[in-house]
Amino acid sequence: MAKEQEARVLRDRLTISQELTDILRGRVIRGEISPGARIAEESIAKEFGISRGPVREALRQLEKDGLIVVEAFKGAIVVEISDADLRGILLPVRYVLEKFALEGALRVLQQRDIDALQHIIDQMTETVETGGPEQLQKLVDLDVEFHSYIIKMSDDYHAEQLWSTIEPRIRAGFYQLGSLHEHPGIIVDEHVQLLAVIRGGDLTAALEMLDEHVLASPIRLLGRKQGSEGRSD
Repeated sequence: MAKEQEARVLRDRLTISQELTDILRGRVIRGEISPGARIAEESIAKEFGISRGPVREALRQLEKDGLIVVEAFKGAIVVEISDADLRGILLPVRYVLEKFALEGALRVLQQRDIDALQHIIDQMTETVETGGPEQLQKLVDLDVEFHSYIIKMSDDYHAEQLWSTIEPRIRAGFYQLGSLHEHPGIIVDEHVQLLAVIRGGDLTAALEMLDEHVLASPIRLLGRKQGSEGRSD
C-alpha cells in the first residue's frame, strides 16, 4: 500500500509539473511574459496553489528549452529571441535539420504520409476561415505539427532529438514571423506548395521549396519588419 501511495504521489507531482511547464512555455512563446522579465517561483506557486517543487521542475525544463536562463540572485529570466537570432542561428539550423530529414523522408514516402500532411493543411485552412483571437496560436501549433511530422518520417534519432531541443525556440519564432504576414492564408499557401513538391517526389524541387519556405520567406519578413521600424523612427 505504501509503495502504491508513493507512486501515486510521484505521478501526481510529475503531472502537475508537466502541466505547469506547458502553461509557462506557452506564455513565454506567445510573448505573454516579455523577454527580460523574471518568473518568480513564489508568485507562480501562489497563482496555481501548489508547492514550489513543481515550479522549480517546470523552470528547469524551460531552461533546457532555451526559453529562460537562471541567473544568480535574479532567478529565472525570459530569454529574448531577437531578429538577429532568427536570421543568424535558428533559421539556418532549422534548415539544415529539415533538409536532412526531408531527404530521408522522401526515400520512405507513402500515401498515408501525404494524407497526414494534407490533413494538417486542411486544419490550417479551416483555422484561417474560422478566424478568432486564437487563430495565430492554432496556426503555429499546426505549423509545428507539419514540420515535426517530416522530422519523424526521417526516422533518425539525432534528427528527432535535435528537433526536440530547438522546437520550443522555433515555435516562438513562428509566433514572431506569423504576425508579420499580410494575411494568415499565406501560411497555408506556403505549406500547400511545399506538400505539392513533396508529393511529386522530386528531391531537388523539394529542397528548393524548403529553402524558400524555411529561409528565404522568413528572412524577407524580417527585412520588411526592419524596414517598417526604420521608417517609423
